[in-house]
Amino acid sequence: MLSKREALPRQMREWYRREGLDGSAAPQQIPGQSARRKNGSGTATPMPKTSQNASVDGVWAVSLAFQILETLAQGERPWRVTDLAKELGTSKTRIFRYLQTLMNLGYVSQEADTDRYRIGIRLAFLGNAAAMSFDIVAMSRPTLHRLRDTLRQAAILSKVENGKVFIVDKVDGLSTLSINAAIGTLLGLHNSAQGKLLLAYSEPALLGRTLEAGLKPVTPSTITDPTRLASEIALVRERGWATAPNETLTGLNVAAVPIFDHGGQVAATIGILGSVDEIGREPSAEQLAALKAAAHDISTRLYGTGKSSQPF
Repeated sequence: MLSKREALPRQMREWYRREGLDGSAAPQQIPGQSARRKNGSGTATPMPKTSQNASVDGVWAVSLAFQILETLAQGERPWRVTDLAKELGTSKTRIFRYLQTLMNLGYVSQEADTDRYRIGIRLAFLGNAAAMSFDIVAMSRPTLHRLRDTLRQAAILSKVENGKVFIVDKVDGLSTLSINAAIGTLLGLHNSAQGKLLLAYSEPALLGRTLEAGLKPVTPSTITDPTRLASEIALVRERGWATAPNETLTGLNVAAVPIFDHGGQVAATIGILGSVDEIGREPSAEQLAALKAAAHDISTRLYGTGKSSQPF
């Protein structure tokens, strides 16, 4: 039976060997960490010795790897090996070895023309997964309540997943009229404000597939003409908001704006639901301002981007 280390990918086993983590080398100091510490009197005393040198080496190696990734991620431009070594206070040789390993694993990429380094796509995927691991409903609920209190309309949060839009939360409006919008409802892409936003801010292929599948009439006002829907989606992207008066249910309308993730992709939508008399085909300035502020707030909470419904 293979040991845990033998079961690691070849690149990782090679990394352990090069960094002396297989027990063949003594611990090495990580940038920013001192091999000595100050006692209560302020004088330096040696750090205690340990018989688990390989384990200590492993912790230090991971620390340096994360320092490299954080430096690359926070930089406004790609980094040279020399600059990284200077920034982190270690040798160019060591930085180069770590970069090569991180490149092999997909967490770092190198520009072919400049030989500079930046974060890789796999790290971006991890970041997105971490952001989505937060409970979007819990994180957005205070914003939904503020939106409802401001506009007095029902507030709806919808999540985008695999080219589809689902209602994930709703706060009822303050009027006596109760409008049903069940949690978990799958919304149509061509006949809902939320679906139109997804079509507007996704790859053109999604709109193409939607048109090819046919535009089923849900109400007499549902857009069923492909040319008209394509024009509507272009207008939605230009404006940064969408409505669907009488298109899902006669007498009702939704005005919604997108919520973008850190990669600029639409990850969710937030909207208000009410009668067509309360929410027009073109929302009021007050309604749009409140919706965009809510989208900005949720985007900041979840992704740290602060991107709202402004077209890009």
